Amino acid sequence: MPSIRLLKIADNVYYAKGSPASLIVVEGEKAYVVDPGMPKDRGKLLRKAVLKLGVSEIVALLTHLHGDHLLAVEYLQPNEIFIPPGEAF
Repeated sequence: MPSIRLLKIADNVYYAKGSPASLIVVEGEKAYVVDPGMPKDRGKLLRKAVLKLGVSEIVALLTHLHGDHLLAVEYLQPNEIFIPPGEAF
């Protein structure tokens, strides 16, 4: 089964290769996933990898509303989603 490898780039900061690449920042019990990416299945793989970090909540942070940045959100199943004010529907 495919998986996503998280590369630790600093304390509590991880990089997930992809198109686009995702940045994961862990703060306490929360993991902030910046631009989960695509395809949708990537969300499942990201979720599994992020939960292995020992967090209980996932927050998706979207830099903008392009499909290549957000299609994986559905399967990431975040507790919260943040979108910049200028990008909101």
